[in-house]
Amino acid sequence: MCLWWIYEGKFLKGRFTAMKFYSYEYLVRRNITMDKIHLLILGIVFAVLIFSLVRYYRNKRDTRYRELALIALFCIVFLGLLQLNKAIDLENTSKQSNAVLKSVEHIAQGLHVEAKDVYINTTLMKGEPLINVNGFFYRVILINDSDYVLEPINLMSSNISLIEE
Repeated sequence: MCLWWIYEGKFLKGRFTAMKFYSYEYLVRRNITMDKIHLLILGIVFAVLIFSLVRYYRNKRDTRYRELALIALFCIVFLGLLQLNKAIDLENTSKQSNAVLKSVEHIAQGLHVEAKDVYINTTLMKGEPLINVNGFFYRVILINDSDYVLEPINLMSSNISLIEE
């Protein structure tokens, strides 16, 4: 099923099965944390590193534990760099999510409604998001960080899901 939007009398067709609108509470609670599986693997590799170093220092002529320790050390460095990359991505995503929250708060204040009554169709600030306020739909045209224009639109399809979580 496709959605049809009307902008200034023009029909625009969107390729969506269901348009999702996120509540303010969902955006506030949305928290991306470090992947627990990566932390578990990192812990196992660290334990292997400690074990192999202890075994190597007990018998310095046996090189297999030294090689195992080097492999474990390289794995720890690799996994650490992966976590660093994830942390940088998380910081960038967090900044964009905070921009969405500020926009929702600003729009709610401008429309004289509570922020919990405003639903937005994106979790990251990009493009021209759509908002749903008490059943009325608007396209948000951002001018700068604090200024925006709300353009009323009519959705021709009722295939909309509100995500409140």
